[in-house]
Amino acid sequence: MDCALLLVPARPEELPSVIEILDQAARWMLERGIWQWEAPSPSEVWQRMTREIENREVYLARLPETGEPVGTLRFEWTGTPLWPEEADAGYIHTMALKPAYMGRQLGSRMLEWAIARIRSRGKRLARLDCMTANARLRAYYESAGFHYRGDSRSGAYQLSLYELPL
Repeated sequence: MDCALLLVPARPEELPSVIEILDQAARWMLERGIWQWEAPSPSEVWQRMTREIENREVYLARLPETGEPVGTLRFEWTGTPLWPEEADAGYIHTMALKPAYMGRQLGSRMLEWAIARIRSRGKRLARLDCMTANARLRAYYESAGFHYRGDSRSGAYQLSLYELPL
């Protein structure tokens, strides 16, 4: 079943909704043996997300008919330590959907919207990463047109880097 989506900047009071979506997605993946990220910890992640919400970098995907938040994603607009070189790029991070809404093409709509947002800011590339061991997500990004650009390490995380020329 296809659904429409409305993506809007998350407001500070919506931080619990963002964390709930990330938590549900992390638990869903772990139950299926997919390790993409840990369930959010209340201290570190909440503080970082609060700053990012205040900077209007975190978005909620809402069902237009009810306003219910069903997904989230965030942006970074400057290079990250994961990437070996600086580029004119927008970075898509922590894109997640509530498991109850999977299978409705909402993730694809969120990704398309994020790419359009990066393009509208005049960036030449859309970049993202995922756990190297997450073959399913890697195949998804490749089917969406992203090109594998190598692996990088962040602490205990082995990540695969992807970019899409705009």
